[in-house]
Amino acid sequence: MNTYIDMAVAVISVFALFVSYFSYKESRKARIEFGQSFLSINLIQISGELYAVLRNIGNTYAYDLEINVSDNFVNGFESLSILQPNTAYGFLLLNAHNVSQYPEKVVFKIKYHDYYSQKKFIEKKFAFKLVDYLRYDMHYNTEFQYYDIKKSF
Repeated sequence: MNTYIDMAVAVISVFALFVSYFSYKESRKARIEFGQSFLSINLIQISGELYAVLRNIGNTYAYDLEINVSDNFVNGFESLSILQPNTAYGFLLLNAHNVSQYPEKVVFKIKYHDYYSQKKFIEKKFAFKLVDYLRYDMHYNTEFQYYDIKKSF
């Protein structure tokens, strides 16, 4: 009878070992995802000008940045090599008056490292249809600290 109890204890112990190992793997994965840097690019139209804004909404530095923009567009991000957590960097992409001189789509390709991806680049691609962004005009309301968005046509 003692051997059955010992065998049951051994099986339960092995099962508990597997559960704790997989719990460890999942918690480690969650910690890494929470700690990574996360870059995003947005286009914002303000008073007839279209701006590209790069944000690091993650919790660590993004470094060794390589940002490429579609042909025909100026790359205002090319001198940027590091971006701190919770910061933004932007530049004037184009004036609404000159939109006919550009392709209807702009593509940003980003490669970067962070603390958790030192050996392998994190790669992202953002594509925007310019027409969608030039339909609206945004003005910053300083009284209430938000953007008023209005259709421009």
